Amino acid sequence: MSDINNFLNLNNFSHKKFLIFGDEPALVVKVKKHILADEDLRMVEKVYLNLEDQNFDELFNQALLSNSLFNENKVIFVSLKKNRLNKDLIASFKRISEINTEYIILIEIENISKKIIYKDIIPIFELNTHIAECSVNSSKDVVNFLKMNLPEKVNNVENINNLVKLYEGNFSLLINDLEVLKVLDLKNERDILNIFND
Repeated sequence: MSDINNFLNLNNFSHKKFLIFGDEPALVVKVKKHILADEDLRMVEKVYLNLEDQNFDELFNQALLSNSLFNENKVIFVSLKKNRLNKDLIASFKRISEINTEYIILIEIENISKKIIYKDIIPIFELNTHIAECSVNSSKDVVNFLKMNLPEKVNNVENINNLVKLYEGNFSLLINDLEVLKVLDLKNERDILNIFND
């Protein structure tokens, strides 16, 4: 997850393709929001494709070639829920990687093991795709995440260590409470900490 903190602090993306994987659903949502933060989603055509569909290549080509009269941009969401790779899936990944487009392509892999993703999929994308692993591998990952996301008023070693203990094993709840903090925009240290203690 050390890279996820850097990813979430990027303001400009050098690539239009994004590979997202990991076992932390709240981080997956946060990453998608971050990628699409600059897009006016009312003016974006969204296309949802399943990599497992037999006619995926045809549907993917249609998504790339079709223009909308009403939308300025397009986001193509490609999902893979299957838990195994095969030659056809690898070929589709290579095809996506080789495409040069102005459209945003979000590839989300849900059930394939990290070992296989790192061995067989990441090498296909690493040169032209932003890669976001949405996993928490250790408490150090949580500490680094909190350092980058806690309000300045409560961003100190003592509070961070207390929050790591408090949310141990429930990172999604921690992200949710951080989002609540953003909405409430609290200024008082005690009020901020009460959000976590409730």
